[in-house]
Amino acid sequence: MTFHIKDGGTWKTATGYVKDAGTWKQFSGYVKDAGVWVPFSQAAYLTDTTVFNGRLTPLNATAGVQVNTDGVLYNLQAASYTSEFTWLTSSGTPSSSYWVRWTNTSGTLSSGTAGSWLQLNSTREFSVTFTDDGGGSKSCTGTLEIAADSGGASVLATATITLTATVTV
Repeated sequence: MTFHIKDGGTWKTATGYVKDAGTWKQFSGYVKDAGVWVPFSQAAYLTDTTVFNGRLTPLNATAGVQVNTDGVLYNLQAASYTSEFTWLTSSGTPSSSYWVRWTNTSGTLSSGTAGSWLQLNSTREFSVTFTDDGGGSKSCTGTLEIAADSGGASVLATATITLTATVTV
């Protein structure tokens, strides 16, 4: 979530820090969303995403996302990953300070670990692959979360991601 402040009549992006007793600290808090108070953080950002990869037989189709240590979430819709958005919004904080978890809500992943908190000290990939030359598709929808701790007690961002890989005859 990006924050803005008006400074001298000009809107500027906020840094996400407040000075507390002479020390700069990163802030977090709560916002009301559809009548429910939910936590927000300047440290991480996710948005709902749909990734579709359609291929013609005899090629395999893979649709996926990578949560990279460079702070960017990438999607695979063709033969390579491309940047989707920046998930790490806290400058100066290494990605290894965060953990990611994918939880299946429908379907299953072909690649990637579901249901466990994984430290972002390396790239984490979640994908589906469809390999039938007769045509068809494979889909998986999941909840992707980023947390500030290995147990997920401090979830900073959540999104629903749908992956669909289709092979057409």
